[in-house]
Amino acid sequence: MIPNQTPAHESDRFLKFLLHFGFLISGTLTVLIGQILPILSTRLFLDDTQAGYFFTAQFSGSLMGTFLTQTIVKRFGFGGAIVLGFLAMLVGVLGLNSDAWLFCAAAFVVNGFGIGVTLPSINMLTVELNPQNITPALNFLNFFWGVGAIFCKPFIDFFGTQTSVLQ
Repeated sequence: MIPNQTPAHESDRFLKFLLHFGFLISGTLTVLIGQILPILSTRLFLDDTQAGYFFTAQFSGSLMGTFLTQTIVKRFGFGGAIVLGFLAMLVGVLGLNSDAWLFCAAAFVVNGFGIGVTLPSINMLTVELNPQNITPALNFLNFFWGVGAIFCKPFIDFFGTQTSVLQ
């Protein structure tokens, strides 16, 4: 056994753990909109039409992020793209505590952009790390997105209030 093989194997395992954890977080932040819409509607006094524009904002941002992923990955690599995506999601979620409808809509665009960059980047990196087992690796990875989506409701119940996304 070559001494350098073990650390590389361990670092791959840690990287795969981070990717799965990242997909869990991405699942939570993708469906977050459904959990916090009542909070935002109450705080911002929104009617259904105004609240519905948040879906358009988030998924427009997601489409934009997905469209730009290849360019971002070419320029910054998978790691840089994933970090950029998570930073965008962080900024987006923090922006949802604004008292302005337009700022919240912009925050949803930014969150969606982060989702749109992060999900395909993690998927592509997973394919690259598992060339012999692509299908099982992607199935297992995407399982964690579903777990994150399910985890969203208890997350908001724990960290949110009736008028704030995060306490």
